Amino acid sequence: MAVVAQQSDDTLKVPTFAEAETAGEVLARFVAALEPRRYSGEDAVALVRMFTNVERTGVAGKTLAACRVDESRVHSRSGSRSAAEFIAATTGDSVGETKDLIRLGEQLDDQPELADAFRKQKISRRRASQVSKAAKVNPNRERDLVEGAQRDSDASFKERCQRAKAEGRSHEEAERHRRALHANRYCRTYTDDDGAFRIDALFGPEAGAHVLAALDAQADRQFEQARKDGRCDPPAAYRADALLALLTGKGILGPQSKHKQGSGAARSGGNLGATTGQAADVADCGTGRAPDPRATVFVTVDLEALRRGNVGVGERCEIPGVGPVSVEHVRDLLGEALVELIIAKGTDVTTVYSAGRHIPKRVQSALLLRDPRCVVPGCDARLGLENDHWVTDFAKGGLTALDNLARVCRGHHRDRTHHGFELRKQGETWIWIAPEHPVIPKRPKRSKRSERSERSERSERSEPKRKPGDGGRTKAPPPDTNPPLFDNVSPPRRE
Repeated sequence: MAVVAQQSDDTLKVPTFAEAETAGEVLARFVAALEPRRYSGEDAVALVRMFTNVERTGVAGKTLAACRVDESRVHSRSGSRSAAEFIAATTGDSVGETKDLIRLGEQLDDQPELADAFRKQKISRRRASQVSKAAKVNPNRERDLVEGAQRDSDASFKERCQRAKAEGRSHEEAERHRRALHANRYCRTYTDDDGAFRIDALFGPEAGAHVLAALDAQADRQFEQARKDGRCDPPAAYRADALLALLTGKGILGPQSKHKQGSGAARSGGNLGATTGQAADVADCGTGRAPDPRATVFVTVDLEALRRGNVGVGERCEIPGVGPVSVEHVRDLLGEALVELIIAKGTDVTTVYSAGRHIPKRVQSALLLRDPRCVVPGCDARLGLENDHWVTDFAKGGLTALDNLARVCRGHHRDRTHHGFELRKQGETWIWIAPEHPVIPKRPKRSKRSERSERSERSERSEPKRKPGDGGRTKAPPPDTNPPLFDNVSPPRRE
């Protein structure tokens, strides 16, 4: 970049357009001659950071300039219908992306803290757009949102923005927002480039909670059935099987016991948890069995917010996995739900423990509230989480207590258990420590006896059985009427 000269009055000289253009040309020549393999891994990380700052600088300048193009109405001379269409034709971006860019530039004038962070490459354009939309609804949270955009993971930052919007809306605004989401509901189907069938749907958070509850309950049963059959698939595959079963009515799996209810997304939270049965009961008409018990929807809501009727600063009223919902909707659920109060100050959940692997109900509730996602920093996995005895392993006498448990994804659980990674906690912050030399477990050696038995079994399967009177000769197998198109045998290697 161009070196900024300093004047005698200690004010920085603003680079000219020519200097900025020259700096861009220098960077372009550097990239044209870049040979990444000449750099070490640490230097490559430094390059990524440098190019990220350059990219954010360019996007910030592009946003401000695009906003000026819209103000100047220069696009009208070219016959374009809008500035977004005119700029998109120049940059190659979509018209929708360009509209968001112009909208962000217009809102920066009223959001100085966001504008300062955006100009100084502290946040990306996507996160700046999220902060701008949330700060427009709740201006008091602008600084908190800007700070969260610089340190939060993607899912955590998204939740921060949603909560800020929920806090900033009045009761009437929240109701209008709910009606607008319901009016915009849709379900579209299409075929992608690979020929796969895809579904894209939009629901309001209240309807989405019932869909999610029924989907999770059926996905859990699909997982149990797969484990009995000896199959192991990703959690998303079980959800796909569950969706297919619920939509077609074929292959729906019922609970093991008629008194057992489907599991939900997460347990209660700040102060109250409610279960409801508004998710549809589905019966398999082909088998004639009884319909499944109603699925469970879990709600996290602060007791004071429930009493007051609206969400205050720092309070929550949301459905895990869905997002914020109105307090009025939660009150409607209470009229037809089994309610369980969990007062955080009245119950010390850390003193509840079990000597076995079974997690007590109150500990499980607090665990699901504290760890809605994998606790490893930067990991936003929510499906297929495992309860890890991270302080003292269960095999070494570790108790099944809240202080000794953490919810982690399958990969991080394997890394901590077998590969030498460590999970620690300082206050409310989780820390993931990688070993200097990761320990990769070796496969156990196979005995010679097992190898000989396997070879004999393979030979018995491949050789045809002899019949009495054949004179020790074996009958040739019949010719294959459908020979393979290609041979799996590799060609002989030439010396």
